[in-house]
Amino acid sequence: MNEVVYKHPNSSIIITYDATEDLPLDATITAGSTYTLLGSDGLTSTGLTITASQSSMTLSLAVSGGTDGEDYTVTQKAIGTTSARTVVKVPEVRVRTTRGFGNY
Repeated sequence: MNEVVYKHPNSSIIITYDATEDLPLDATITAGSTYTLLGSDGLTSTGLTITASQSSMTLSLAVSGGTDGEDYTVTQKAIGTTSARTVVKVPEVRVRTTRGFGNY
């Protein structure tokens, strides 16, 4: 895992992957740059609502929803337009109504 992100089931967050350092020979990533979502059971999930967008070397995911107590793995895949190399970032999104110190 690259990072752990916490979110409330009613909140929306943006997860951004800037692939500039990982793809130094490229100026943009392809339209095929995308994501996959797995639930804590390791199976493909629809528990989060995700809208993907890309600009230059950045893949951004607007994330909302989720079930309290569920941990989701979001695999972000960026493909360089010049090198055709694929790089991956795998953040874990943990959905919680409370996070140890009360509501957030």
